[in-house]
Amino acid sequence: MAVAQVQIVCKALSDADLFGFSGAPSSSAREMVAAAVPHATGDHGYQKEMRAAAGTVLASARAAAEAEIGERREQGEAAGNAISDAQKALAESSASTQQAKLRLEEARAALERQAAKASEAKQEEQRAKQEEELARESKEIVLKRKMAVDSSMASVQAVEDGEQEDLKTDDISSILCEASCEKTLLEAFPTAATVPKAKRGRFDALTLEEVKDVLSGHGTMLQGQLDEAQTLFRDSWAEALGCEALMEVEEERREAASSAVQEAEAVAEAKKAAEASARKLVATREDERSNFLVMQTLAEEKLNRAQEALAALEKLQENVEMPEAPRDEIGEKLADATQAQVMPHSPKLGA
Repeated sequence: MAVAQVQIVCKALSDADLFGFSGAPSSSAREMVAAAVPHATGDHGYQKEMRAAAGTVLASARAAAEAEIGERREQGEAAGNAISDAQKALAESSASTQQAKLRLEEARAALERQAAKASEAKQEEQRAKQEEELARESKEIVLKRKMAVDSSMASVQAVEDGEQEDLKTDDISSILCEASCEKTLLEAFPTAATVPKAKRGRFDALTLEEVKDVLSGHGTMLQGQLDEAQTLFRDSWAEALGCEALMEVEEERREAASSAVQEAEAVAEAKKAAEASARKLVATREDERSNFLVMQTLAEEKLNRAQEALAALEKLQENVEMPEAPRDEIGEKLADATQAQVMPHSPKLGA
């Protein structure tokens, strides 16, 4: 009878699945305990210690299994609640989707009516657009010139800093001519721009600095022209909107109607997506709940194995040999080694 009980205890101690939890006794410690258990069938002090060591190790597995069962049960219940929430959200989303479809149809009808009114002012609108386009072209011409000056300024600065060697001096010279710079500067610039920074003399440095000053001044002048062009463009744009008061009103209403359609479309799409998401979430939560139930069942099986081993250990305790039994020197040595292995994992063993 004791042999069967010892086998049950040793099998449980060797069951890696039982001791997969964080902080579990190491496999080497459990092996030591398992090796000592066959020698723990008597009532000597060292035999009691070996049984206590086995009980402590097995009790840790039982506690871990019980904790896992509780955790999996809570997770399963939470998943069930999540399923109910997702189903409720799905029903609400379906109803909202139908309402959104009705609002979308109404918004589209309103937009169609308003678009018809706005088209009556189309001829006047075309004239205003032509004037607006002329102002736009004028602004872009000035902007292009300003960007060319800014680019040239950056290139000269890069050459001056030694970060760039190649420079389109012809393009920059054209801008300098446009800025009405002195002839001597125009003649000196191409040469100064090709001199490496390490070999650049004072005259070359002064030439590049003067070029930057001219470009900066010209850029400031163009910025003023650009500001004026932008102002003219804004005025022409505002005039196009105000050419016809009725057109302005009808266009604003058309835009408002168009925005209403876009909003209604967005709501309808959002509700449709929410409905699909809720369906997917229900399936996900059901899978999670099934998974938690499986893991709970596995934890319950581990608990049963741990309890079976503890019960076998208890019967082993009940059937101990008489105190007068001969000493087991091998068992005593195993007990000492077992204490050394298990004590770090279970401070209670020394109690």
